[in-house]
Order: sequence, then structure tokens, then C-alpha cells
Amino acid sequence: MIKRIRIEDREFLRMKTTRRFRQGQSLDQPFLLPPALTDWLPAKHPVYAWDQLLEELDLTAIRDTYGPKGQPPYDPRIMVTILVYGYARGVQSSRQLERACWEDVAFRVLSRNQHPDFWTLATFRRRHLTALGDLLQQSVQLATAVGLVRLKDVAIDGTKVKASASKHRATSDAHLQEREPELVAEIHGYLDHLEAQDQAEDAAAQAEKTAQAEAAGKPAPPPPEGPAVPKPKAQTNFTDPDSRIMRNSDQAFIQGYNAQVAVDADSQIIVAATVTNQAADSPHLLPVLDQVRTNTGRMPRGVLADAGYGSEHNLDGCAARQVPAAIPPEKLTHRVWRTAPSPRGRIPQHLSRKDRMRRYLRTKGGHRRYRRRQCSVEPAIGYLKTVQGCRQFLLRSLAKVEPEWRFHCAVANLARVLRRADRLTTPGRRGALAWGS
Repeated sequence: MIKRIRIEDREFLRMKTTRRFRQGQSLDQPFLLPPALTDWLPAKHPVYAWDQLLEELDLTAIRDTYGPKGQPPYDPRIMVTILVYGYARGVQSSRQLERACWEDVAFRVLSRNQHPDFWTLATFRRRHLTALGDLLQQSVQLATAVGLVRLKDVAIDGTKVKASASKHRATSDAHLQEREPELVAEIHGYLDHLEAQDQAEDAAAQAEKTAQAEAAGKPAPPPPEGPAVPKPKAQTNFTDPDSRIMRNSDQAFIQGYNAQVAVDADSQIIVAATVTNQAADSPHLLPVLDQVRTNTGRMPRGVLADAGYGSEHNLDGCAARQVPAAIPPEKLTHRVWRTAPSPRGRIPQHLSRKDRMRRYLRTKGGHRRYRRRQCSVEPAIGYLKTVQGCRQFLLRSLAKVEPEWRFHCAVANLARVLRRADRLTTPGRRGALAWGS
């Protein structure tokens, strides 16, 4: 009897001292009322700022492509929002974006709890790629409206971005000529059959054209010219023929493109962007400078660029556009750059344009102005590659990678506009922005 009482006393004391815990909701318990999306995240979460900012974008070019027939598609604003927010966070893969729309609460709020699959996201991006690239101009206009684009000086630079292709899939014409006998021997019979059939069809088509031309009293069309002969060392990539083997900043050879940007030196807003498959930077300064005028409506008051853009043609072009340039004609070492004495006296009249530029960059004003290039365009490129993860293009061909690069630049501008915002309010209409000084 005594032992039984003691055991009951122990159980009573244990129940008195046991800590009570909050119990979570059962996984299969339904909600009594539908949950609000705003309850899923804190009130000051940046996703709400992104949502209001993206309401300012004009997506008419995308909306007008949809007809009245068929099943209702996803709202283009939801699709663009998913892509913009994903690129801003370094998520570009359509499969990763689909997974985020299920697993990431911020994506679920932005997508209005919609879950487009990876095929839908990839098709939307591919179908509206040009319109997505054109958002760069809208982002520049939005940054201009809030006072971030002053165009006192514009810094231009290029960076090498990997293509969606391997450099090991590239070969030269000389190498193909070495393997030509082997390849011809393997498919000789099949090739002869196709060649004979093609010649017969071409001869019949040419005879018909000649007969039609003679009946109409017109001279017969000239026979087609022979195939162009490429240079022996000219290389072509089988996966992405538009890409080229280039040397990046690490002095390593990559299969890629040369991506150009122009940024406002004061705010690091990207005011122009383009992509080329030419490794040299010099031919692209004036086209990028003209694109700045197209995107902003005016020419900048000055342009900054490194020695890769130094040429008489570029200096003459900047002078013709009345844009003072700070472009060294050749690359200078840091020791020479820091220790070069400032010139004194009047500028000699016999100096060439390059000599005048060398003299200007050794002055205190030219030295101070050119230093702004390093702290403006290079951080913008670093942000694109490090934060947004744009180290390799997803698409292939020059016609597709250029709008892809411009879309990356538009997202970077929108992110910088958000960092400038002090608060977001809705005075009178949804999406209105209130900015600090």
C-alpha cells in the first residue's frame, strides 16, 4: 500500500511540473476561411516592394499577343514578376523557378499562389524574349523619373559571358579538311545517291526557270555562285555557331560573347546594353553611346572607357557627338598612372587627338574624372555576374542572347531603384511610389 501511494504521488508531481507546448496545426486539417497571402510574410518584406514596383511596367507588348480563343493563360504580369524576382535572386532555370513557386513563400506571394510549370515558364520567356529585353528602356525611364539618371558621365565597358556551348565542340576548317577523306569514305554511297538526286532536281528547276524567262522575254537568271570558302583557321561551334572563342579577364579562353554595358557614373544605372560576337571592345563604343541617347532621350555630358576603346575613330566620333571623352589611347600600369607628373602650360597646337588625350589624363581633373570609371561600370558588371548569376547565357544564337542580356540589365536597374526607395505607399492608386530625396 505504501509503495502504491508513492508511485501515484510521483505521477502527480510529474504532471504538475511537465512543460506545456504550443501544438501545431494538423497537416490534414482544412482552413475554416481561405488564408490571405499577406499573412504569409512580414509586413516589411521586400517582396511587397517588388510587387508594387513591377506594377509600374507597361506590358502591353506582351498582352497584345494573346487572342480570345483557347483556355485562359496565366496573367503576363504574374509571369514577368516570377522571372524578374527570380533573376534578381540568381534563379534563372525554369525548373528552379517552378520549384520556387511551390516551396518559396515569397514566390508564392508574388505569383498570387499560382504554380506555372517549367515548360510554361520556358515557353513564355522564349516567346516574349524581345519584349523582356525591351524592359531595359522602361527601367531606365523609371530610374530617370526618380532622379537616378543624371548622365554627367557615362562609363562603358565590356565583359565576356560564356555561351550555352562548349569550346570543345568548335573546330576549324583545316581540321575538317583533314578528316574529309575519312568522312567521305564512310558515307560515300549514301552521299552519291543524294547528290545525284539533288542534281536532277536542280537541273529540272533551272530548266523550268529558263523556259519561263524565255517565254516572258526576259534574260535567264544567272547560275548560282559556288559555295564560299572559309579561312583555314576560322572556327565554328556546332552547338552555337554565333558564339566565338574569346579570352576573358582571367586570360582563359571561353566559348562566349562580348557583352557591353553603359552605366551612369553617379548611380550605376545601366543606360545601354548590347551583345556582340566580336572580342574587341573598340568597335562598340559609338553604337553603345548612340543607344544611350535612344534610351534616355539625350546624350551624356561625358563618356569614360578603358584603353580597349582607345582609337582615333572613337575619339573623332565622340567629338562629332560633342561628348567629351576620357579614354586612354593605350593601357597604363598603376605605377605610371600614379606617378605621372601633371602637365603645365598651354596645350601645344600641333598635338594629335591621341596626344591631347594623353595630356588630359595626366592633369588633376582628367585623373580624377577617369578614376570614376572603376567605381561605376565594374561594380555593375560584378553585380550582374555575382548576384544575378549571369556568367553563362541560357539561350543560343546572337539574336537571343542579346535580349537575354538586356533583361538581366533591366532587373539590375529595378533592384537599384528599390534600394533607392525610402518607402512604398499607395496614395490614390495601386502601385504608386513615394521616394525619398
